[in-house]
Amino acid sequence: MTTQTTIGNLNSSRGALRNAAAQGRREAVKYFADKDKATNKAALARTGEDAKQARVGRKKALEQARQTCKVNVAATRASTKDKPTGRRRAELAKTRTGCAVAVQEIEERSAQELEAISTQREALKAERRGAAGSRKFNRAIQKTREARTTPRERREDALDAVRHGLEPELLPYFEQIKTSGEFKRRLASGRVSALEAVLEMAQEDPEAVLAAYEHAAEVELQHMIHQYETEGGRLAEPSQVEDTPQNR
Repeated sequence: MTTQTTIGNLNSSRGALRNAAAQGRREAVKYFADKDKATNKAALARTGEDAKQARVGRKKALEQARQTCKVNVAATRASTKDKPTGRRRAELAKTRTGCAVAVQEIEERSAQELEAISTQREALKAERRGAAGSRKFNRAIQKTREARTTPRERREDALDAVRHGLEPELLPYFEQIKTSGEFKRRLASGRVSALEAVLEMAQEDPEAVLAAYEHAAEVELQHMIHQYETEGGRLAEPSQVEDTPQNR
């Protein structure tokens, strides 16, 4: 394999990792954006239903108030038929005024309820417009950030995305093979994603996975021993054990 071919494969691998990381970020942003849009849409639909119910309630309340008014006027006429004309007129005017007040109260309550629903709808619409503007702004920021990041940083982002998708038992194996020629070759083929390439290789060589895990465990153990000794502890050597009757 020529040097030019090797460099080309390496660049292709980096490109595949970079594209995988960018695609993952785009899918995550789209998922949450769609979720927010669906929530906003459902809330708007509920306000429309609330407004409809408020109008129906107003209509029923007015009908009931008119029926009550007719009954009250008829009752006032019957109770004042033997009274002087002036008194009868005054009583009827009082009854009709009560009817008008009842209707006015219904209209006021209905107006307040519809105004509150309208305010809520406008707030939801403003939120939707603001969310759309924020998504557009975030996309622009993301593009600028991606343009400013170095290839190394983009590669590390892609590798982090793979790490997040792996079980802890596979992480030591991934750290060993992430720079291997086989891993880069599979990425360069475009047939599988970086995560799929790791899983395929792990399935094909389970002994290597176990060896990598055991090696990582040994390294971690040595690190813990070193840290213990550095912080003032000391593992006793056989020659350091005091020669006492209890130790004989």
